[in-house]
Amino acid sequence: MFCPFHTSLQACQLFEESRLFQFLSKVCTIFHTINLAFNHISLHKATKSEFAEKHSSSSDLSRFVI
Repeated sequence: MFCPFHTSLQACQLFEESRLFQFLSKVCTIFHTINLAFNHISLHKATKSEFAEKHSSSSDLSRFVI
């Protein structure tokens, strides 16, 4: 008896065991890691620039001028 769900399940299991799937999984992991790193770096840059803007505006500097 033909069961399309069972056949597709077997195909998925075979694909998960294949080298192509293992390769794609590693590639996705690498890209995900790179993406996380860039997000982390851009978050730090945004935080630093916000800090610099808060502490270097002309209104803040005018308080120190005698």
